[in-house]
Amino acid sequence: MYSISAASNAGSSFRGWMQSTGQTSTQAASLVPTHGSQMIYATLVSAQPGKYNSERRQRRVAAALALFCAAVVAVRAAPAWREAPEFLPLFAPPAPRSAAYRVRVVEADLDTVLRQLSADPALLRAPGAWGVRLLAPVDALGKGGTYDRWKVTRLYGAARARVARGARIEDGRVVESWSLISPYPDPTLRKLERGTLLIVLRLP
Repeated sequence: MYSISAASNAGSSFRGWMQSTGQTSTQAASLVPTHGSQMIYATLVSAQPGKYNSERRQRRVAAALALFCAAVVAVRAAPAWREAPEFLPLFAPPAPRSAAYRVRVVEADLDTVLRQLSADPALLRAPGAWGVRLLAPVDALGKGGTYDRWKVTRLYGAARARVARGARIEDGRVVESWSLISPYPDPTLRKLERGTLLIVLRLP
């Protein structure tokens, strides 16, 4: 379809989506248990007399609590992804290749999504990956699907699609290629959605 495209075994939220692939790599999610234990430790220490209530220790406790609160806010602020199989016939190649693809959408814009992804160590940080480019809609959505190219081109008009592409790794090897596209056409190709479309291709 195109060099970097899509299929994820994600859940309905960004955190669940990342965890359902077998990864618990979202930094915000991993901070919760770590700094949760720090908070419990901080509570216990604050009840101890003498050296445990030193000014230096209190600063460390306050820093741990601040990190914990920031992690909770980050998890709650993660964009909620929705499975969107209605896009598969439009943008994925015909069967059997289409079985390797998944499509999801989120109301968040591309910049917000990329900020969330920047905390995930499972994403490959190769040169040029995840950079935002402005592309003609057919170049953004690829040529493997059955969508009406002329209709989509007219839908975008003079505008361009914002596209970011990259890959996810497991055990040191690339297992998925991702395309993030914003704005994207609705399934009827009659309007542009301001959120972000994710197409993931699961590699052999």
